[in-house]
Amino acid sequence: NKTTTMPRSRITSWSFCFSVFLFLMWGFVHLIVLMNTGPEKWSLPTIWKLN
Repeated sequence: NKTTTMPRSRITSWSFCFSVFLFLMWGFVHLIVLMNTGPEKWSLPTIWKLN
């Protein structure tokens, strides 16, 4: 029974980590979109690039 239950727990943990990774990537893409579309926030990356 232990050998049959272990792979299932590993698969569930892997799917959970994958879903968290997708959520982080989704938020990162939204941050990039906000940085590109927001004219007010363009001053911060330009100053950071100049430095």
